[in-house]
Amino acid sequence: MHQINSILLILFLLVINFSCFNGNAQKVEEPNWTFTTSQNEVKVGDEIELIFKAQITPKFYMYSSDFKCNGGPNPAQITFDKKGYELVGSLKPVNSKKEKG
Repeated sequence: MHQINSILLILFLLVINFSCFNGNAQKVEEPNWTFTTSQNEVKVGDEIELIFKAQITPKFYMYSSDFKCNGGPNPAQITFDKKGYELVGSLKPVNSKKEKG
């Protein structure tokens, strides 16, 4: 009888323990990206700017591509599939904000 009570107690504690984890997960919303170009009509040899805008959930943060931190958060990265064009220059963050900590 003592062994059954011990098993029931262990099962009860496990159920309580796992139920505590139910509401602790944070849902991560992906940024909503839009893409535009600096010119509507492009000819071979033209140089244009690609403009990326990300809309993120309030109170969430995205670290700018020029964010420098060793061993901390990862900055935003964009990977290009270089088919039919050549990249000139690098990403230039516009209106990036520093969070006061």
